[in-house]
Amino acid sequence: MHEFDLLADIASAIIAATICSIAAKALRQPLILGYLVAGIILGPKIGFGIIRDEAAINIISEIGLILLLFIIGLEIDIKKLRAAGRMLVIAGITQFLVCTAFGIGFFLVLGYSLSNSHFDALYLAVAIALSSTMIVVKLLYDKYELTTLPGRITLGILVFQDIWAILFLSLQPALQQPGVPAIMLSFFKGTALVVCSMLASRYLLGRLFAFIAKVPELLLVTAIAWCFLLSGSAGLLGLSREMGALIAGVSLSAFPYNIDVIAKVINIRDFFVTLFFVGLGLQIPLPSLALLGCASAASLFLIATRFISIFPVLYWLGSGLRTGLLPAINLSQMSEFSLVIASLGFAFGHISSETVALITFVFAITALTATYMIQYNHHIQKALAKVLRACGLSDVRRHEHADHERQQSRNIVFLGFFREASSIFHELECHHPDGAQFVEEQVKVI
Repeated sequence: MHEFDLLADIASAIIAATICSIAAKALRQPLILGYLVAGIILGPKIGFGIIRDEAAINIISEIGLILLLFIIGLEIDIKKLRAAGRMLVIAGITQFLVCTAFGIGFFLVLGYSLSNSHFDALYLAVAIALSSTMIVVKLLYDKYELTTLPGRITLGILVFQDIWAILFLSLQPALQQPGVPAIMLSFFKGTALVVCSMLASRYLLGRLFAFIAKVPELLLVTAIAWCFLLSGSAGLLGLSREMGALIAGVSLSAFPYNIDVIAKVINIRDFFVTLFFVGLGLQIPLPSLALLGCASAASLFLIATRFISIFPVLYWLGSGLRTGLLPAINLSQMSEFSLVIASLGFAFGHISSETVALITFVFAITALTATYMIQYNHHIQKALAKVLRACGLSDVRRHEHADHERQQSRNIVFLGFFREASSIFHELECHHPDGAQFVEEQVKVI
């Protein structure tokens, strides 16, 4: 009978999530919002109480959480981080630290605690310091801006945020008995797990994956087995299982097979992740006016901290107004990773259900605003740039490039004449009829 109830709950969760996510897609909103709304509708606190056994759903959804962090780890390229320029490294380090420091002060002023085994202010600060990879990548991809300089800086900061999240996950269990020895022990365990996984990746997994690479099914099973092996090892060490999954993904990220693994795991992950966000929606209580007001204030504060933590650093390093402002605009939302951290914090007893609800509402608000902020990021950037110029800030680098370009003229050669090239050539021909030439004989020679 219990098994039947569990299957009925899973079926209800998937059906409701499908309907709500289709509605979210029609309204051009993130699908995660649809999953959360499905949980709210099915839950006993606001909705119809169709699902009452939240524990069973949450246990199953933890599998999705582990697979989600495994895939995030697979997408972290250590080699690219090593090759990252000084600008990206400094911005990636300072953004999280500045946002967290300001966040702790802000939430302490609002009355949230940071003592006696209650870490609501810390969790809220960390939550607002992380931005949504899922939302940012999707919207920038649709706008063809992922490969632009602001787009690359945006993605680089997101990768550094993932690394900060790994560090926080390693320290989470130690917060139950806060103190320098406990935190150092937890950090040592996490470091040992990382070192062991990297050694295994270099001397064992490379040969193993090369041997099984021709069998796609075996490749998938082996990758998932490695994920759950490190996840279970992290649990035995007193660390979070999710952190172990993240480390497992990072240890495989340098392999040429990681794209194949992601493509195969992602469909399995989506099923369980859907249950995770539905389960999170089940826990959301009926919001009071005070909670909604606090969530609105926290959302505005989150957006403000992005500009405070990102723009000054990029501008000081010589990026100019446009490149300094666009990453701050693109990252002005809360991460789905923040929901994961909040869920784990609630399970550890570090934060209250009201804090989880606040983080969830801030995520929902900023996910909605991010849709429009990224869509109109260039309009927002131009408006802010005018204000900054009026305050005395100049776009130095842009003028330097303009003067340099005036002194030099170069020939541009199009190799290939497909749709994009023909459109560009047509525009050049309209504006500079004497400068644009199409020489068929030379093309044939080439």
